[in-house]
Amino acid sequence: MLSQQTNENLRTTLPRLAIDSIVPLAGDGSERRYYRIHCRDNLTLILMVLPPVDRARLAAGNYDWLDIADLLTKQTIPCPQVVAELDHALVIEDCGNVMLNDCYQQRQLFERCFAIIGEFIDLNPDDHHVCWQRRFTSEAYRTELEFFQTMFIDKAINLQLTVTARQKFVEDSVKLSDYLEQFSSFFVHKDFHSRNLMVIDGSQLKVIDFQDACLGSPLYDLISLCFDSYLPLSSQDRRELFIAGCQQLSQQTTIDTEHWPALLLQRQLKAIGSFAKLTIVSKKGNYLKYVQPALATLTIPEIANSDWPFLSQELIGMLQEHSKRLS
Repeated sequence: MLSQQTNENLRTTLPRLAIDSIVPLAGDGSERRYYRIHCRDNLTLILMVLPPVDRARLAAGNYDWLDIADLLTKQTIPCPQVVAELDHALVIEDCGNVMLNDCYQQRQLFERCFAIIGEFIDLNPDDHHVCWQRRFTSEAYRTELEFFQTMFIDKAINLQLTVTARQKFVEDSVKLSDYLEQFSSFFVHKDFHSRNLMVIDGSQLKVIDFQDACLGSPLYDLISLCFDSYLPLSSQDRRELFIAGCQQLSQQTTIDTEHWPALLLQRQLKAIGSFAKLTIVSKKGNYLKYVQPALATLTIPEIANSDWPFLSQELIGMLQEHSKRLS
């Protein structure tokens, strides 16, 4: 429930709004809490209550969400507008309840998604914004693979890897991460999936949950979208979407697409680790049901690579077998 202090703070900060009610909303995978503010003139807004760490950053004037929202707004990339700042919360534009995964059969929405990714790629690095100070380095990629190992292999399925297998995991993680680092020169949303894309009036999109944006591969967001476990798409549909996205992006810039299988492998393993954490640690619900759809996108003939054979072949076979019980 919304605290009395927050309620009073909100009404004091926005005295001109005739607030009728404040209703809790389902949150995302973060520690933020959300409420919908209903006003008497049919206006609705979203109250985003921040966890303690984010509150401190907001007070210090360096809250990532605000910094990146400002960057996207200046570049006319659609995202929620900020209405007001409280001492521990933000009041932002209400983008409704309809997400892309509610209307994924509308192909024109994906074309708009590709256009947004193209706008991301066109952004010029500026040290003033926090997203340019973060980058998918080899270390960052390795950290995510270690996270996957801890959350999913060790906690979710308790897969008892041998000492040799664990050593191969580490060696392959280093090679894969070192390889992917060379492509980290473009703005990436980092979590560009169907639940972070709100559909407005059936045809317009607004991007949310962008606070972790950083420099990465120009294909990162495209892979996150086309191989999104939340979307019930066939392998053929996913491949067609990915090809269409690559073609649309290639019209505005030259993109190396040969690294996409390696990027898909890393991205999906990280996502599987997140599903495990959300289920087991954060207690956000049964996100483990999305593990199988994620693994289904990792077909060994496509992702197999002799430079990281354990990660791309042996491990995938193990995971597909041991994760069946999660269905």
